[in-house]
Amino acid sequence: MYKRILPAAFSFMLLSGMAIAQDINFEKVNFDYVRLPMQPLPKDLKTYSGNVVLVYKDEVEANKAARQQEVADLKAKAAADQAEYKKKSLGEKAFNKIVLEEGKPKGPYIGSDPYMPKIHDAGVLANSYIQVPGYTRQDANADVQVSVLLNGFSMVDMSEKTKQSSLKINGVETSVTKHYYEVSYKHPITLRVQDKTGRILQESPIESLNESITANTGEFKSKDALEKYWSENQNSFLRSLDESIITRNMNLVKEELASRYGFVKMPRATAVINIKDKKVSYDDFNQAFEKATTAYSKLALQEKQAEATAELEKAVELWNNALKESDLKNKKARVDAKVTAATHLNCAEAYMWLNNYEEAEKHINKIKVLDISKYESLAKELNTVIVEQKNRYNNNKM
Repeated sequence: MYKRILPAAFSFMLLSGMAIAQDINFEKVNFDYVRLPMQPLPKDLKTYSGNVVLVYKDEVEANKAARQQEVADLKAKAAADQAEYKKKSLGEKAFNKIVLEEGKPKGPYIGSDPYMPKIHDAGVLANSYIQVPGYTRQDANADVQVSVLLNGFSMVDMSEKTKQSSLKINGVETSVTKHYYEVSYKHPITLRVQDKTGRILQESPIESLNESITANTGEFKSKDALEKYWSENQNSFLRSLDESIITRNMNLVKEELASRYGFVKMPRATAVINIKDKKVSYDDFNQAFEKATTAYSKLALQEKQAEATAELEKAVELWNNALKESDLKNKKARVDAKVTAATHLNCAEAYMWLNNYEEAEKHINKIKVLDISKYESLAKELNTVIVEQKNRYNNNKM
């Protein structure tokens, strides 16, 4: 299991840079890093088991049984009414029909079955989606049990909508109204983590999955046609939504498990900025560039982490020394405003991978006050990464 963020799979290529007095080159660097969990599990835990709990299953089965009983009762009542009718004399039948307006009993009106949420295969879902990167799956006697609690598909709302469009008939433009239903639905899910004794370590819903999403039926020329379609097809329409949302939501569960608890290899695309000029020496920047890119390439290997850290520390030392020459008002200075901004950006990225977030944020803030839009935009993007990495790093120190 990884204990810190480790960039890996390093490659880069030269992108065209901007040139004023200096040739400021943005060298694109691609690497992977292992993202730390946002809600780390206790450090002594190494194995996990996963299961899916169909919280809604008993309710669905009870509703199915109740519906079956309702249908059976309707049929039994209809049969009893018909048997009673057969016993009546012709006079009684005629009296009931003429005076009471009661004719021969008809068969039971059963109507369409209400939609029952699909009871999914818990085992298949667990094997397909419950994964905690960085931990070993062990079905028996695992250190932790990860449970995904499915609370069931539900249709939250259904409303009739209309849409106006125009259509030319014999050269005459005619307004056409189409009718359709907008259906909102959801399938909430809760995550639970327990230790071997059954003690709950963490339990919380995935908030985004408690939000409704919408789907529309087809469009019809009249309200009656829409109602007829719905009466005949609502169960198949809702079943399609039920099956699609479980796939969507379980993929989100997989991502959430990885983000909360896992150590996940993630791609990172950034830039290390290098400076060149025919008249002025930028050997220190060239050296810092080589050391930084070499460090990023070594950070993938645990046995070379010390070397990588040393290389990266040398790079930031060179950049920080160069910043002592910064002359923001002199466009002819070796370290003018743009070179200064570029150097702060290099330092912020490097300090982030050294887990020195205080220094990383200082360099980001210095870029902001320079008021150079290109670098402000890059700093804003980098700061988003720094904030998340800092949160994850601090959470894993506890």
